Amino acid sequence: MEKDIPTFTKTITADDTMNVKAIRRAIFQARAGLKHNNKQAFPIKPIRSEAITTGGVSVQNYSYIILLDSFAINQLKSDPEYQELQKFAGVRGDKNALFSGIVGLIDNCPILDMGVWTSVNVGLLNSDVPDHEFNANINPQNTPKITPPSAYASEDVPVSIGALIGASALVLAGNSSINFYINETEDAGRKTICGVDRILGISKARFVSANGVDSLYNNSDFAVIGLFSAKH
Repeated sequence: MEKDIPTFTKTITADDTMNVKAIRRAIFQARAGLKHNNKQAFPIKPIRSEAITTGGVSVQNYSYIILLDSFAINQLKSDPEYQELQKFAGVRGDKNALFSGIVGLIDNCPILDMGVWTSVNVGLLNSDVPDHEFNANINPQNTPKITPPSAYASEDVPVSIGALIGASALVLAGNSSINFYINETEDAGRKTICGVDRILGISKARFVSANGVDSLYNNSDFAVIGLFSAKH
């Protein structure tokens, strides 16, 4: 198996569609701590979610979250194994998990349709996104080098790019205090001019070894596994 991921994904053919088998393999790799070439990686911790029942009981659930674009979702729904799974997807009626907005569950991991990135729509990236559009949304101070989505596809087969994410896949930092302002000096008739602000920052987590220590995990993404499939 190729060591370089862009080289590996360039071998994707039109028949390499998203299916239950691929997602289950990603879930296994996350739990076992394996890369695409079966070398060691961080075992990914699942995300904890909490719900309060009508009786006031707190119920906690631990799972990974699968993010796919609409092309991959459409392929997944055509997979006979996926169709069979949804026959047993919990209770029937409005309490079913499918009515919460998720597409389905595989091994207790929710699958979300994140849409498709276009020039007029927000969604997951794919190899058809022009490099200049991609780079326009990247802060060069955050990373010295980044691979654009176009690098993952061959000339013949564009690819959709989804992700399995776990705990700490994204890092949120900021000021916990919220500031509220009222401008009493400006005459705005009977209207009061006010404002609210709070400083927040969000970034994709990445492991970088300190003090030049050569680590197995150095310069690798944290708690994320990419899911590639033919885009059609």
